[in-house]
Amino acid sequence: RQHDEAIESMKRALELDPLSLPFNRNTAVVLEMAGRYDEALEVAKQATEMDPDYMFVHLIQGIIYVMKSMYEEALAEFELEERAFGGRYPLLDASIATVYARSGRRQDAERVLDDLRSAYPRSSFSPFCVAQVCFALGRKDEGFEWLERAYEERDRWLRLVGLLDKPSTAGGDPRLAALLKKMGLME
Repeated sequence: RQHDEAIESMKRALELDPLSLPFNRNTAVVLEMAGRYDEALEVAKQATEMDPDYMFVHLIQGIIYVMKSMYEEALAEFELEERAFGGRYPLLDASIATVYARSGRRQDAERVLDDLRSAYPRSSFSPFCVAQVCFALGRKDEGFEWLERAYEERDRWLRLVGLLDKPSTAGGDPRLAALLKKMGLME
């Protein structure tokens, strides 16, 4: 499988430096992308035990909870992330909107989507995050339009495109495979 090599590399890095917060966080990301949610959650929790305010670890835990359909737990982690970060940012908002969309709070998800489109200054606007919410709301065509824009604008969050490779988002759609190929992430 495509993630196995990355997982093995991250596990070797953790063996060399088990207290490295970046290694723990990044291992959790790779495990999440591979669908190994329980392992990912365990590694992410180790990182938060070392430093409860380490950036993006609560976000990752929240995303894992979303994938496990544990929405209350996800929102609790996103709240901790907001406190650790000292505010909100596009990927956090998109993740919150995803919880809203999947848990039946469509109006709340739509409100966050509107905010994502207009509330952030140009410097931190993220077409990728808008795409993420569109997929969560079941608007695949619109989601792919925003993904293409993210690619054209070199959106920094586009590096997390692997998070969308799930049947519940854009996974299995040939347009995602085409984008990954264009990005050099697939043959």
